[in-house]
Amino acid sequence: MAEQTITGVGTQLLRHNGVAYVQIGEVANIEGPSASKETVDTTHLLTTGKFRTFIDSFIDAGEVTFTMHFKRTDYFTLLADFKGTGTHDWQIVFPDDDATTLYFAAIVTGIPLTIPPDDKVTVAVTLKVSGEITTDEEESSA
Repeated sequence: MAEQTITGVGTQLLRHNGVAYVQIGEVANIEGPSASKETVDTTHLLTTGKFRTFIDSFIDAGEVTFTMHFKRTDYFTLLADFKGTGTHDWQIVFPDDDATTLYFAAIVTGIPLTIPPDDKVTVAVTLKVSGEITTDEEESSA
């Protein structure tokens, strides 16, 4: 059976609280992880064809950003993370038949509030991913 394209509706964002993963409530959208890989230029005077050559180097797992509707408990948890030190474990669980899951550790680096006079209050959270992003497939084979 061919895989189906999915929408983001039903995607869950969860943060580990030291005991279990707990869902962050009312997440409106998620962007990332925005991973990228650095390269090292290996071009030298005898390189043929006048094309630069490269090897791969470090991977930066990037950031995950999400917007959530303001909820006191979730905001206070994220504010404590922002003020604290170290990383927390996170999961993004997709709404496909396999519940595809991404696992990563991250630091809260931004939590700006938007407080409009005629709409809901939101929080735009930025997480800096630290280390590797793994998948449920990798986790189950470990």
